[in-house]
Amino acid sequence: MTADPEGMTERQMAWVIGRINEQVNQTKSFIQSAAEFHVRDLKATEARLIFWCGVIVTIGFASAGFRIGAIGVAAVVIMRCYWWTWYTDRFNGRVNHFRARFRDLLEKAEDSNQTMLSEDKEFLQKYTESVLFPLAAPRSDVILPRDLVHFETLYREYNGWHRWHKDGCKLCAAAQSVRGHLNNAISKIETTISENRQGLIAGIDGRKPEAAVHATAFLGDFCEYERSKRHPQLATLVDKEYWTFEEAEDVLRLYRKEEEEYHRSEKNRSQVLEKLPAEIEEAAFRCKLAEVWWSYQEARRAILEVEPIRRFLRRRDSEALFREMAEGGPNAWWSQSDVLRSFGYDRSMVERAIKSANKLMLKESQSKEYEKQLGAANLTFSWYNARKAQ
Repeated sequence: MTADPEGMTERQMAWVIGRINEQVNQTKSFIQSAAEFHVRDLKATEARLIFWCGVIVTIGFASAGFRIGAIGVAAVVIMRCYWWTWYTDRFNGRVNHFRARFRDLLEKAEDSNQTMLSEDKEFLQKYTESVLFPLAAPRSDVILPRDLVHFETLYREYNGWHRWHKDGCKLCAAAQSVRGHLNNAISKIETTISENRQGLIAGIDGRKPEAAVHATAFLGDFCEYERSKRHPQLATLVDKEYWTFEEAEDVLRLYRKEEEEYHRSEKNRSQVLEKLPAEIEEAAFRCKLAEVWWSYQEARRAILEVEPIRRFLRRRDSEALFREMAEGGPNAWWSQSDVLRSFGYDRSMVERAIKSANKLMLKESQSKEYEKQLGAANLTFSWYNARKAQ
């Protein structure tokens, strides 16, 4: 049996890269621990200075016969040195619990046996250094309050106790009601798109070529762009003056996808994207399908607006569902959409469900503790961000 030198080299490189990453993380952990120890040592020194200054002032007041002043100073010193120490220890403990939960979620993201959405994995990996090694991370790596809130949503999703709907659970019942309402609206949009598309195909493509989509207005830009890009699926449209509705839709879909992927405009492609929709609309008017076209366009706009809603509906945990819906605030653009309302979306019903869910979530003791940890983490990382900005 012959050895595979390429496979062996890849395995060795993977091992070396793994070891390097491990050493880097250990170094960052050491720097973070050293920095935190230095901060704690400064705070302890500050407390000792306050204590001895307070003792001196108390003795001075007592010697002068100002007993009330001596008692007041002693009380302030005790409060500052002991109560404050107890409070900061409790505060730091909550931050450490928050980081422990982040590590737990990060382990699940790296575990191939766990089913975690790719976008959730990317989010955790993006903020790993900012959360675990904030004092060792670059100045540009900052984590904002909304990112911490989203982490709590992810923690509920992958560690929550509402992942499996329970009988008699009001929160799960509310989540099922919202899911059903949103799914009905999405189903209506998809049905409208399908029906109108079939109508446009039958009404435009089934007529003589002169009634189809006229490509003369942008044919030069299209041919020039295709000569440079050479999309095999569009080869039959080069120098073709009359397009069917399906062919025009294929061009729009492909060019819009390229526009999103490349994040920049290209002159010939932009000209096609600007003129082709107007030509499709004129073809629909010629075939007396104006109302069908308008309905189709409205449904297409609506289906773009339901993308964030689809993300909500992927959440299995009821609490995670409501938390992510609330992340955009009461004025989230998708909740204000008039287009969605025309397909049966009831904004007031969803808002009532979110408010009811928030009240139910606040009653759960574990959620209260998590919110306290989130508040402590928010203050801590805001302080880190301020230090980095200096």
